[in-house]
Amino acid sequence: MKIDCYKKRSSNASPKGYTFAETVVAIGMSGIIFVTIMVLFSALIREQRIGFIRQRVFEKADRIQDEVTELLQSASKEAGVFFTDANGAFYRTIIFRTATGGVNQRLQYDPNKRSLTYAPDITVSGGQRLIGVLGKPKNPSSPDDPTCSILDVSFRAAMQTGGIPDSSVILVNVTVSDQGYATRHYKDPSKVKNHIISTRSFAVNTRRN
Repeated sequence: MKIDCYKKRSSNASPKGYTFAETVVAIGMSGIIFVTIMVLFSALIREQRIGFIRQRVFEKADRIQDEVTELLQSASKEAGVFFTDANGAFYRTIIFRTATGGVNQRLQYDPNKRSLTYAPDITVSGGQRLIGVLGKPKNPSSPDDPTCSILDVSFRAAMQTGGIPDSSVILVNVTVSDQGYATRHYKDPSKVKNHIISTRSFAVNTRRN
């Protein structure tokens, strides 16, 4: 009589270990995945930063336009509108009154401080306020927000037929830029790729009386 015998393999046998080559490949793949994740994460942070600063630049330009428009709409053509501090065909300062015999008010752009200030009465020291400030207002002598600098604000009267100035319509140019703040190199801030710039060119109708 034949009896077949089978030897049962132990289920507790130790698994085969990784070879040196397999270990090196696994480490290499892990490194590649880690670097890829870090590159994508850095790109995401950079794009979020650029998007945030771009929004601030556009918001500042819009705010300047809104505030300047509101002030100049109250100016009276008959009471007088004057321009000083020539900048090409435009001027950096406009002086106006809201009524005949009223106080002289002023909008003035300072290219050194890169700020636009409004003085409700130019004969009174103090009382000025910055135009286009985002967030909490600052003292006019303080530096502007580094993420969005005012590069230019200029004014001039429109022209009638024959080249006659018409102060019932005031032309305004506004330029705001981040000065490369969004794309500057974190190790060397002087290295920037490009600037985010927002410009506004608009006309404001003053009061005729």
